[in-house]
Amino acid sequence: MSYNFEERYNEIRKKFIAQGYANKRITYKEFLSLYESYKEEMSEKEFASILGISYGNLQNIKYKNTKAVILKEYKTDKERKKLEQEIVSDLMEKGYQNKKIDYAEFLKLYEPYRTKVKESEFASFLGISYRNWQSLKHKNTKAVIIKDIKTDEERDKLEQEIVSDLMEKGINDKIRMYEKSKITMYKH
Repeated sequence: MSYNFEERYNEIRKKFIAQGYANKRITYKEFLSLYESYKEEMSEKEFASILGISYGNLQNIKYKNTKAVILKEYKTDKERKKLEQEIVSDLMEKGYQNKKIDYAEFLKLYEPYRTKVKESEFASFLGISYRNWQSLKHKNTKAVIIKDIKTDEERDKLEQEIVSDLMEKGINDKIRMYEKSKITMYKH
């Protein structure tokens, strides 16, 4: 029988979640207590990844006497997309589309969602790249949020129009239309 780490990973996670360890902050001593039953089959690093502890955080709890949150609630892609749509729709209703904000205003917008999503993920929902979010946060820059976001229906309609145009045109026109479509479709 071959060893399937992913199946074992899920089995162990489910066990600890059922025992109430989800989102619990633990010390290295507590980590070792949980790890005791598994040390013959996997390394500390592998076990830490099962609990959702990065290698860096494992080093911190081990050598710097800190704590790490384990078994954080992860969202599926579908749940993440739904949350993103809710946040963006809410902020658009409040007039934040194409608005330039600084970090202080970003934090005010983030506050109602802080328990649902990480700050960096919230930034990505608003159309701010990680690099621009870091600049906003540490260099007092500003960022435009929720730039010209198209609905799925608008994107589908635009794609159909472009495909129809391409079918009617020659090769030179196809190249020009393709370049135009990239700019129009992915502008956000």
